[in-house]
Amino acid sequence: MKVGLALFFVVLIYSSCRSKKSGMTNTNTSISIETVQTDSVVVDTLSINDLEADSSALKAVELTEEKDTILEFMMFDTLIYELGSISQGTIVKQRFNFTNTGSQDIHTINVVPDCSCTSPQWTEGAIAPGERGSILVTYDSKDDIGNFLKTITVLHDSGEGFTFLEMKGFVALKL
Repeated sequence: MKVGLALFFVVLIYSSCRSKKSGMTNTNTSISIETVQTDSVVVDTLSINDLEADSSALKAVELTEEKDTILEFMMFDTLIYELGSISQGTIVKQRFNFTNTGSQDIHTINVVPDCSCTSPQWTEGAIAPGERGSILVTYDSKDDIGNFLKTITVLHDSGEGFTFLEMKGFVALKL
């Protein structure tokens, strides 16, 4: 492995020096290292094509990173609530608050609980930049015993388009 890596750098430096000596800019460089097998060392093939300092691929990566930063609009105060131990039959209401941290309006499209024991209500309509919204989740523990984890999927038109919220705890048997 060390032999292959050293060979790669030698070829890269040699190729770079040849390009500078000729005074030409090489925008289509091709470097290959073939597989070499000795008694106990195997070096895999490595090739680099189309090396350019100002390539469109690098520009696309920069634009994607900038776009990802811009799209992070819906910022929740917390994603998980630990309810602790509750008695069977207890109805728990928990509010998940969020802020629009972007520069455009956002909308909550739908909120989907993972079972019928959990029901959501949410702020409808546009949430302007800097404004807050909330999702009120009601959990009815009448049919549960033991540990529970309820996942609520929030579908929205910002960032990745969805956010997972969780409520978890323990339901103690009601005697």
